[in-house]
Amino acid sequence: MRRLVTGEGYAFPVLLDDSGIGSMFKVRYVPTLLLIDAQGKIRERIVGAVDYARLLSLAHGLAR
Repeated sequence: MRRLVTGEGYAFPVLLDDSGIGSMFKVRYVPTLLLIDAQGKIRERIVGAVDYARLLSLAHGLAR
């Protein structure tokens, strides 16, 4: 992937996950939002853009 990105000369930033965190959480697409509770359990997984109002609503729901 790194060779493709540099070879094509993309002018925008590209996230390359060298740490394996994305694989650990099964993230296949960017953006992916994971809301994780205090016990470490994934409560929400949303692929795609999330607007601020929806993010606040999800976070408030998680805090209850």
